Amino acid sequence: MNNDEKLCKEIDLVQGCINRMSSNSFMCKGWLLSLIIAILALLPESINRKSICIIILLANLCFWWLDTYYLQQERMFRWKYEWIIKNRPNGNMDYLYDLNPNNNQMWMNHEKCDAYIFKIMFWNKCITPMYGGITLVAIYMAFLR
Repeated sequence: MNNDEKLCKEIDLVQGCINRMSSNSFMCKGWLLSLIIAILALLPESINRKSICIIILLANLCFWWLDTYYLQQERMFRWKYEWIIKNRPNGNMDYLYDLNPNNNQMWMNHEKCDAYIFKIMFWNKCITPMYGGITLVAIYMAFLR
């Protein structure tokens, strides 16, 4: 197997990991919305609204954390992908087929703080509005209405 074939195979492996992480992130959003709709549609009205909102808040927090984790992993795999594209054609065969996203030796000039889970959780333009919006609506329905 020559170096070009190794490069293509390694890129395919990393791209597959990136695709899985983004797919998992998308599925988290779908499952959360399905769960909230099921809770609101199937529970009898005699149950305390505050309890339902607290259950929704807990589910939202769990899915928010899980979605953030997948986005964090996806970001680290993208850094790994950049490193492979830059270093493999030069003959650098260090960490060949290493799919550990936490191997910061394979990141392209990115600081570890860019992958902090709380930074992604609260400052990501894709997930913060959705999960934050659900949180605000649930808090409003539980305590302020």
